[in-house]
Amino acid sequence: HWVLPEALVAKPGGLEAVVVARIRRDGSLSKVWLEKKSGNSRLDASAIRAVERAAPFPPLPSVVRDREHEVGLRFKPEDFNG
Repeated sequence: HWVLPEALVAKPGGLEAVVVARIRRDGSLSKVWLEKKSGNSRLDASAIRAVERAAPFPPLPSVVRDREHEVGLRFKPEDFNG
């Protein structure tokens, strides 16, 4: 679901954004935020949008006892294979 901004395709520049997604037991997205900004607002916004577009997620497995679970995701342009 990640659409890399065109300006970053040719020159990724070693950027990295870290997004945290809080997921409810049913797989719905409770909250999403940047834990680490990349320094490029386009990359940061695209990373947030990717997580929002990917929701809903599969329900949490029964071994997860909490009502919600937080997952950290790293977005690095050089890893993009879209």
